[in-house]
Amino acid sequence: IVCFCCLRVCCDRVLCCHRVCCHRICCHRVCCHRVCFHRVCCHRVCCKIICCHRVCCHRVCCHRVCCHRVCCHRVCCDRVCCHSICCHRVCCHRVCCHRICCHRVRCNRVCCHRVVGCDRVCCHSICCHRVRCHRVCCHRVCCDRVCCHSICCHRVCCHIVCCHRVCWDRVGCLRVCCDRVCCCHCCMQ
Repeated sequence: IVCFCCLRVCCDRVLCCHRVCCHRICCHRVCCHRVCFHRVCCHRVCCKIICCHRVCCHRVCCHRVCCHRVCCHRVCCDRVCCHSICCHRVCCHRVCCHRICCHRVRCNRVCCHRVVGCDRVCCHSICCHRVRCHRVCCHRVCCDRVCCHSICCHRVCCHIVCCHRVCWDRVGCLRVCCDRVCCCHCCMQ
């Protein structure tokens, strides 16, 4: 399947919405993830495909001023420059750290540190705008669905007993819940 946004052949599926959203997911050993979100993504600066061999990399741009680089391989990914907007850090492998910056007002930091060992269970269920639900699963077991309304929510399951749910609104974080994760700032239950 050829996507008209990235003009490349996608391995599994392509999700395109309103000519500005291109979702490329490929979950094999040699894979490249390309995710572009409309209204919140700047195609001019970000959304370049990262080549990877035996590793799983995707670059997600969720804001005009922020570029996110998330690497799923065993080596720790690069740092993300996110200016004065919100960022939280999620460790999803033994030696891999995902630093994701997803909004502009608040700064919420969620860290799994050393407790995380998700070789078998590492699932990302991401919902990033109103009309679409993006589901990205890295391993066998998958997280629960995340319903998206007018807010931006994503749930990350890093191991069996730990589930992070982070919801963003235009004013900041609405809810950050986890078992063994310290929640900073506005944690509402």
